Amino acid sequence: MRLELSRTLSLPCCLILFFITCYILLCHCASFTFPLPWPDESDFLWQAIAFKDTNSLLSPALNPQRAIMWMPPGYMIVTGMLFKIFGFSFVFARAISLAFMIISFILITLLTRQYGFDISSVLLCGLFFLNRRFIATGNVARMEAMLLCVVCLGFVMLQRNMTYNGLVLLLLSPFIHPNGLYFIGGACIYYFTIGRGKLRERDFTKFDLALISLSVALVLSYLLYVALHWQWFRHDMAIQFARKVKSSTPRHMFNRGNLSTLFLILFCYLYCVKKQIHAVFLLFLGAPALLVKLVGTEMWYDVFDGIGHLLLFILVVHVAYNLAAAATAPFRQITMAALALPLIWWGYSIHWIENPFNYASYPKWHEMQMPKSDDVPYMTNSDIKTIEATLKSRCAHRHRTHIGFIPRADGLFFQNMSREGIQIINPLFYDYTRVGNVYIVHMSRYTPKGQARKLRRLFLRTGINPEEHVILKRDGTEVWYYYALKEGDLEKISAALDPKRRL
Repeated sequence: MRLELSRTLSLPCCLILFFITCYILLCHCASFTFPLPWPDESDFLWQAIAFKDTNSLLSPALNPQRAIMWMPPGYMIVTGMLFKIFGFSFVFARAISLAFMIISFILITLLTRQYGFDISSVLLCGLFFLNRRFIATGNVARMEAMLLCVVCLGFVMLQRNMTYNGLVLLLLSPFIHPNGLYFIGGACIYYFTIGRGKLRERDFTKFDLALISLSVALVLSYLLYVALHWQWFRHDMAIQFARKVKSSTPRHMFNRGNLSTLFLILFCYLYCVKKQIHAVFLLFLGAPALLVKLVGTEMWYDVFDGIGHLLLFILVVHVAYNLAAAATAPFRQITMAALALPLIWWGYSIHWIENPFNYASYPKWHEMQMPKSDDVPYMTNSDIKTIEATLKSRCAHRHRTHIGFIPRADGLFFQNMSREGIQIINPLFYDYTRVGNVYIVHMSRYTPKGQARKLRRLFLRTGINPEEHVILKRDGTEVWYYYALKEGDLEKISAALDPKRRL
């Protein structure tokens, strides 16, 4: 009996370890090319660095006049606390997302295995986990990985009758990203409908009281922070919501694919409630996840779309098994096997299950592609040292220098270079046009074609001969340019690169 139980548990665990190992290796291979250093990373990480250094969210790199308040501060505070302990590096900042994604994968397998089909659930979770969008999410310093981890942990607690803890954790998720509100809605709908009959209330413990007290203190602290900076909060959030509304259109919400998914969700929900299939719980996490991408439309929300489809797939397996339950055992097995192929094909057709035959070189996403084994790196330690030495020598005679980078997230590689008289800038809601600046421009073989065209346009509009400003060349494709701006040049650069830049 013990040997049989050990074998039953060991195979899913081995599969989980296998997928985690593959995921770590793929993220390592992706390095800083999939994705490239992303503008959002610098917008968020400079505030986390400021919290590490000063226990505040006021970052001179972003805006020396005030803190930026266009996103809740949860991600910046948590990463800033980790930077206090382990120090800052761009690699470590991305590794934080990798760790949260791995924990999320384990939590999702725990959620789905609770209802049986251990091997099938782990295989489906693993195949989705190795999707290009999941790799990108675990290899970028943004909020999605942390939010997914917190949300999954909250639903695991709900599933295991830790109702208070789960709801409190979900209530804190919007402080990481406003998308947490969708999952609060899903949890509340479950709790006040079919969940009331399934959740057994347990005694209210001191730990529950401590967790609720802590969450209330965090909420009140944030509300006080907003009240003290109400003018800037209203300004920044107005810009954020205007951008969201502009990017979200009703037309894409009601296309054929979304309507088919909605019909399938309704069918699974009604059937599971009628037949009392407990796996319907997965729908209260999966449906809000689908809604995040449907409403938000941003590329970084793709990972939630994947989670929604994954949980819907697993729920379909449970419904199909129940439908075939009345049949004989051989026919039931044939039915389940016949269902597996359409599900895999469906996942492959909507690009959530990758082609295994050319997987290492195939994944492409928004003009970015996984590098090949013989590709050159985007940035090396030698590059950083050479550029740092150049900046220090050329800026030594300047009383005050603001150094900008294009792409602007490249500045995070040089965070340790800051010293008296030198300030790396990443202007956000702030006008740097009246300040003399130096720019470092990085042209790479990995630079998306659209951005490369903007950079060439930049050189033309400012009358720059690129060859006169080269400070470093590597491997024939990686080139860095140094340019000290003259009066009026910054406006031309801004117009060439981002006509709708945020001031």
